[in-house]
Amino acid sequence: MSNKISTKSYCIKRLRDMGYTVDKIDAVEYTPEDERKWSFIIDNGGMSIFITCYKNSTIHIYDGGRYTNTNMKLDTDSIEVLAEYLNSRGLIHKHPRYGQYP
Repeated sequence: MSNKISTKSYCIKRLRDMGYTVDKIDAVEYTPEDERKWSFIIDNGGMSIFITCYKNSTIHIYDGGRYTNTNMKLDTDSIEVLAEYLNSRGLIHKHPRYGQYP
């Protein structure tokens, strides 16, 4: 596993480790011609924020304009930059069991 935000499994793992509820969208497969690489959703049924990574490693954040600019793109390799952006918008909803020990 590559430790880059552009690697889907790494990005999902780090966001989950930070307490976010992340659901994979494995049913969507992008064609080779499509510039999108992968997508997933944060807090489905709550904030419902779609995160999409493009082949050039740009991260697009979409929630229909509820909390973010609908054209918000982050050009970063840092998961911390993504988390800071979410936090700065007040998008800090955590999974109900975050911080609890099993």
